[in-house]
Amino acid sequence: MSVVVDIDGTLIDISERLRAAMSLVLDRSVLLDDVRSMTTSQLYETYATEEQREHLPVLHERLWNLLLCEDELGFSLLRHDVPIPYAAEVLESWSTTNKVAYLTGRLDTTREDTLRQLEGFGFPVDNTELIMFERADYSGARVASVGPRLIDVRSKLFSAIARNGPVLMVVDDFPGYFEAYRRHDVPDLIGFRRFARRPVQSYIDNGATSVIGCWSELSNMQSPPP
Repeated sequence: MSVVVDIDGTLIDISERLRAAMSLVLDRSVLLDDVRSMTTSQLYETYATEEQREHLPVLHERLWNLLLCEDELGFSLLRHDVPIPYAAEVLESWSTTNKVAYLTGRLDTTREDTLRQLEGFGFPVDNTELIMFERADYSGARVASVGPRLIDVRSKLFSAIARNGPVLMVVDDFPGYFEAYRRHDVPDLIGFRRFARRPVQSYIDNGATSVIGCWSELSNMQSPPP
């Protein structure tokens, strides 16, 4: 029996890291409130100069490289990450009766840093599984006509988890991935919506069974029933 959880935006708040990366790419200060309320496209529209807008693919490539730590500078930006309140406590209680599987879009090249970060923030790491993306998985996201879509990669990785045993619950902050999760017999598909950037209905439409805004809403559930 396992519980599958996303990392960035679900367990760890990366808003400040994204703000720092976007500020570096655009060479100007980007407000944290805007990062939390706008999509990446909206941030470019708001902050990019007219000249920068003519080179958005290049700027976006640099942003990807920073966030995925393809650029070495990206590793230093990890210091901006902070744990989302109550998430570690809830997962620790669940891990006593169920296996925790972390399913993340972070690259496998950041495995050691990610495990160190999770442990430092108090998340369980013993007897857990960390499933990560490979560099090639992002080819479709970087260049739309090349490679698999991110949801296809996510679906493949999640299917592999499900083949190893029943999945009791999924918690994820990205609505689009629930399309992949709902193809499996998972009792609870929980959308984590901490900021208003994504509408509640987008989670439900894609298959989420419920939507929460804080991990404390799950704190009374000591662990999903085995």
